[in-house]
Amino acid sequence: GPDDIASHFAVAVAAAAAVTAARAALLRAWPDFARAADRSNRQVLTPLNRGDVVTVSFLPAVAEEALFRGALLPALGCGPVGVAATGAAFGALHVGGGRNWAFAGWAAGVGCLYGAAAVQTGDVAVAMLAHGLANYASAAMWLEGDKGE
Repeated sequence: GPDDIASHFAVAVAAAAAVTAARAALLRAWPDFARAADRSNRQVLTPLNRGDVVTVSFLPAVAEEALFRGALLPALGCGPVGVAATGAAFGALHVGGGRNWAFAGWAAGVGCLYGAAAVQTGDVAVAMLAHGLANYASAAMWLEGDKGE
């Protein structure tokens, strides 16, 4: 009902805020992560307009969460092992395209958070929304600080 919608929305926003705050801190503290994030952002975001940024923030988030938290996590039982395993797989698939193992480690941790949010609420849409919001916040922060010029 409406209470579930509001609480699920709050969980998604809180997860996205946590990811965004942690990302900002890691960009300042972890040079390998910062270099990988910059390379990836420069490659993906530089040619895009704001509408494109919304698309590349949310469409992959929906697809990735449908696979990792919608299909694989339930197949592994939705417990801590499943959350960790799907997070690790998510991280491993975030190497390449200028991204390194520092970035993959970050993605694994974030994947675990999205998995925990999906398990807590019983709603994969929470992970999808959190992931899309965090992607958009990351893109917006990068574009504000570095226009790719």
